[in-house]
Amino acid sequence: MASAQAHTGRGRPKATNAETLQEAAYDLFLTQGYDSTTIAQITATAGVGRTTFFNYFAEKSDVFWPEIDKTLARLKLALQTHDKTGIDLLIAAVSDTLKPWEAGAIPWILSHFAAIGSPVAALDSSGSRVHEIAALIRTHLVSTPANKNFTAEIAAATLTGALLAAIFEWVQKGPDRGSIHHHLTQRLQPLAHLFDEKIR
Repeated sequence: MASAQAHTGRGRPKATNAETLQEAAYDLFLTQGYDSTTIAQITATAGVGRTTFFNYFAEKSDVFWPEIDKTLARLKLALQTHDKTGIDLLIAAVSDTLKPWEAGAIPWILSHFAAIGSPVAALDSSGSRVHEIAALIRTHLVSTPANKNFTAEIAAATLTGALLAAIFEWVQKGPDRGSIHHHLTQRLQPLAHLFDEKIR
């Protein structure tokens, strides 16, 4: 479920309309599937108008991504501020960025993808995020001005796929998944040979 809340100054913090819409959508997705759920049903369940939905989300699949978009912003900052290089930079930056996930703050779609029917729309709408991750890796690991070459592009694409697969594997391990840093090191360190002097 969405975790961020707006404080009203007294008692329990009040959920924002965006969070209310997310919670309504998630409940409906679980009970009747993503594809069978309409925006009208989401707004009716949330007790808000259709216009309110579009104040926060451009389409139905956008309800999945606010937390992940915030994570991507943190990852960009982590990559810029770490003093490590190569594969160690990627592992350290991602590990730091995903620390809140270790405490259970995993974005809802990552742990419920299969339960709501593995919607194609969710995969389609993830495309821009995947592209952003690839661009971050390319910029901070392999695409220095002197090294914009095909080998570097292949390395960045390979690492993007490996990183996403490793994160998803870690999420699927459940409550006993352990340290994200340890898991990423196991999965990504064997790819360090891609970062030889030809692309550094």
